[in-house]
Amino acid sequence: MKLDAQHAKKALEEVELEKQNRHAPEAVASQQVQRRQQTLIGLLAKVASLHTQVVDKAKLEQKVATLQVLKEALKASLQAKVEECD
Repeated sequence: MKLDAQHAKKALEEVELEKQNRHAPEAVASQQVQRRQQTLIGLLAKVASLHTQVVDKAKLEQKVATLQVLKEALKASLQAKVEECD
């Protein structure tokens, strides 16, 4: 919903700019290019952030798996010690 409102607002801004700048098509085109570049930069930043989150999650999952293996090994070792004492 928020993105739809933002897109609608940007579209209205573009229409207003086009009305104001009908006599200067180069300026309008330049502004459109700049807005699109800013949008692309924002999207690339979001993709980079998501990629970092995915990598971090994978690292955490690997650490959890390692800890689970160590836990099971420790549990088995303790069980063997208990059986030795009995």
